[in-house]
Amino acid sequence: METKPYVFISYAHKDNELVYPAIAALQAQGVALWYDNGIEAGSEWPEFVAEKVMNCSKFVLFISESYLQSQNCKRELNFAIARKKDILSIHLHDVELSPGMEMQLGTYQAIFCNRFPSRESFCEALPQEPFFTPCKSQSTTTQNVSFNQSEPANTQEPQKTVFYNQPTSANTATPPSNTQLPKKRKLVAILLAFFLGAFGAHKFYLKQPLWGILYLVFFWTYIPSILSIIDFIIMLCQSDEQFAEKYHCIVE
Repeated sequence: METKPYVFISYAHKDNELVYPAIAALQAQGVALWYDNGIEAGSEWPEFVAEKVMNCSKFVLFISESYLQSQNCKRELNFAIARKKDILSIHLHDVELSPGMEMQLGTYQAIFCNRFPSRESFCEALPQEPFFTPCKSQSTTTQNVSFNQSEPANTQEPQKTVFYNQPTSANTATPPSNTQLPKKRKLVAILLAFFLGAFGAHKFYLKQPLWGILYLVFFWTYIPSILSIIDFIIMLCQSDEQFAEKYHCIVE
């Protein structure tokens, strides 16, 4: 089935306050987009994302320290390069690329946010890039978008509907709804795992109620105590980005 050209957006979820206004600016100018807003959609979700990368006309990545630490983001980029996609890298901050990443992106177009007078000017200029022209619809709407973080509405996901390419099989996962990720404190989860882990307290805190119930039911076997110690060690060694990806949350 033939589908309209669209842009695949690759970004780290910790950067959503900077990325969502850019997405909204592109949508306001009729650019068809697809992006993962961070909601887990089951074991088939990686296959669904891979299909979206395969079928996209353009691939955009928002580079930051969080992006460079995200294995999921790196996998998306590597897959796009392997599929010979037209790629645009947008540098949200000044970051030092590894030699391998620099070699990968060296031949592709790049935009640096710090070269614009303000986030607002970047937001206004981005949709005018010829890179996005093949994915623009004929009719566009006008929408003012700002990067001013003092305006709460602009730190949420764009309100316009995201264009999703139609699945090619009945087994493909349904795209996630526009629901924001919960905010969690990593330190709280670590302390709960250490002191009350045998009762599943950290599992309930991290929105894993089924695991929490299992820990609570079988706490007398000492197995949950052992597992909670393992959870404690893993969380203690995880970076904030790894913690956020595993538990699908925003680390406060």
